[in-house]
Amino acid sequence: GKLGAHAAPHAGAIVALMEDQDLEMRLAVQAALRELGAHAAPAVGAIAAQLENEDSFVRYSVCLLLGRLGAHAAPAVGAIAAYLAHRKSYIRGAACAALGKIGAQAAPHVGAIAARLEDEDENVRYFACRALGELGA
Repeated sequence: GKLGAHAAPHAGAIVALMEDQDLEMRLAVQAALRELGAHAAPAVGAIAAQLENEDSFVRYSVCLLLGRLGAHAAPAVGAIAAYLAHRKSYIRGAACAALGKIGAQAAPHVGAIAARLEDEDENVRYFACRALGELGA
């Protein structure tokens, strides 16, 4: 990312700001972590903890962020997969997208992703199809 290795030592401090009460701050933090790219990998646990955030848009953004971390986000696969059945379609779609990007570590959830091919929302079906392709299923 643009911040790269120089900002990597500060990933933990950046993640701590995800607890800020201001939604705009939390979203800015996620943007900064996206810019860190793979350099944010050491903070995967703290990032994944935000999947429990009360704000559904934050959970959505965290799914996408974890997907961008690819295989580095493997420890969060179970937590992400739990969102495949979320009541909000955009979160189900983000979970599909993230699992597809994470790769082989998401293979145990291929059946749950495939079930999203029957989702009522066409975007979820799209992301499920794409994820299955990325997983070679």
